[in-house]
Amino acid sequence: MALQRARIRYLESLSVTDELTNLLNRRGFETELSRALARARRMGETGLLLLCDLNHFKAVNDSHGHQAGDAMLRVVAQALKSSTRESDYVARVGGDEFAVIMTHTSPEESAFLAQKLSSRVNKLHSPWRDGHLPVSASFGTAIYDRSSQPDTLVFLADQDLYRSKKPRLLPAEV
Repeated sequence: MALQRARIRYLESLSVTDELTNLLNRRGFETELSRALARARRMGETGLLLLCDLNHFKAVNDSHGHQAGDAMLRVVAQALKSSTRESDYVARVGGDEFAVIMTHTSPEESAFLAQKLSSRVNKLHSPWRDGHLPVSASFGTAIYDRSSQPDTLVFLADQDLYRSKKPRLLPAEV
């Protein structure tokens, strides 16, 4: 019976975990975002939703192969996880897209925390074969409070992310 319960817990964790990065997947992210917004409504908490999108990720896969892309995703995932608090939720919500729910974060802290994560990720280099591949990412944020709705919050962070994307030349184009 104990073995069966452990197996069920393991299978349940797979349903909300991204296998490559061991972060929450989209389903896990949506669950935790709903919980965070419910706490915000009930307790008056504020927080921050941060979205991260890797720039030129398709070029990494096309030039170096999917193993290089997977290595880069794991490096970014580790950096996001190690740069956030235990009370925050980090997820891989799409191919090269990540989300971070920063709970108990005041609007004043939000800009600082978002800049800290952006700086950390954009300084990364992903080890690959005999060298390193530079990581480039764009970020978008939206502050949440007791009146926030999940779809609107994600939309606002997504809009901010795309405003932050700047046309950047690929190394081959320079």
